[in-house]
Amino acid sequence: MGAKYLKPKSVVELQKNPPSEKNELENEIKKQQFLLEHLHGQVQQMREERLAERTAKEETMWEVQAAITMLKRRLKTLNEKGQRHDGGEGEEGDGKVTGGTADGGTEADIPSPEDEQSTTDFVLLEKQLLAVQTTLRDEIAEEKRLIAQLLSILRELHSKLPEEEQNKMSESQRQKYADENHKNSLNAPKNEDGPFAQNLDKESEEDGKWGEWCKAEEHRRDRLLGELIRYRKICSQLRARLEHDTALIALLQQQKHTDEAPPATANLLVTRF
Repeated sequence: MGAKYLKPKSVVELQKNPPSEKNELENEIKKQQFLLEHLHGQVQQMREERLAERTAKEETMWEVQAAITMLKRRLKTLNEKGQRHDGGEGEEGDGKVTGGTADGGTEADIPSPEDEQSTTDFVLLEKQLLAVQTTLRDEIAEEKRLIAQLLSILRELHSKLPEEEQNKMSESQRQKYADENHKNSLNAPKNEDGPFAQNLDKESEEDGKWGEWCKAEEHRRDRLLGELIRYRKICSQLRARLEHDTALIALLQQQKHTDEAPPATANLLVTRF
């Protein structure tokens, strides 16, 4: 009979009774990472469908990420304890005994308050960066939607212009728009976002790697801000073109109405006659 599959533990259960053995920690970390990938996929779908339940799902995702961080810290503590134990086997004859706890473990199994505070700070910073990244992505998606809407209105207005008026746009103006579009495409940041799980898998267990990860997230935040500013600039340019074309169409319609109206003197002569 095959082994029974055990689903990932809840965050509350992990906080109250975390695994104590190395193999249990490794297995639970894998389960929690699979769960995190599944939650991230659900959040992405909810973001595209603009569902209100997305915020609660993101909170769950961040709680799972915090649990993974806690499990990795405990695994790191166990590994360091094993290394110290292997290095101290030759000194057992000195009669020195390390202190123990009520459950039979050693003091090395219990994380220090400094380690717990450091883990909490890193988790809060990570949660903050993820929230900023999510907000920026939403704003960029909204700006893209506005750009598509403005382009549709511009195409409709251009189609209403007479052909001779459409041809009045000088070659220099066309070249100017082409140069701006080319410049924007060159300055556009490349999409270097990998899957969410890829960033999490590359997360190092050492404190030095945490700093590098935070710098990478801050760089991504700056890149998203730059992309948002670029899209807003495009929107402002499209709005200016929209106002220009709208004014031009109104002027042409007014001139057409004036040309079709009969002269006032002719009406006066007919009345007197």
